[in-house]
Amino acid sequence: MPTITEPKPAIGCLKVSSKSSPASVAGAIAGMIKDGATVEIQAVGAGAVNQAVKAVAISRGFLSPVGIEICCIPSFADIVIDGELQFDAAVSHRVAETKCPESPLAGRANTFIFPDINAGNIGYKICQRMGGFEAYGPILQGLNAPINDLSRGCNAQEVYSMAIITAALA
Repeated sequence: MPTITEPKPAIGCLKVSSKSSPASVAGAIAGMIKDGATVEIQAVGAGAVNQAVKAVAISRGFLSPVGIEICCIPSFADIVIDGELQFDAAVSHRVAETKCPESPLAGRANTFIFPDINAGNIGYKICQRMGGFEAYGPILQGLNAPINDLSRGCNAQEVYSMAIITAALA
């Protein structure tokens, strides 16, 4: 009787944070490689990269005794970053052709950074209320602890979403 085998995954992706357990990540790496997968590890920030490097070293210890050698090829995501743009040029290609024709993001920006909390509040509330978008924020940066602000007009889903974002920043 013929046996049916499951197809093996081609690429497995592991997301590592600064709070990830290197031993747990190493076990996942080893298991995926034993299953025939190529493993991609995503780590953002120095703490996360540190945990990922530890995990790769530990996973080598798991795999070497069974004759599997692994190597790590670091790479970085290509992210287009531009300087200051007026909002209309950031979201409208037609306006950007006039105001900032050399901008690599002209009319295609998807992240907006405001100069202070008041400007951020105004901006996100306009987008949320008039555009019908979900808005998360303001997300405060540069503080000694993860602290975020909620509008008095927010609903329960917005409180829940901001709690998740704040916890992720901890």
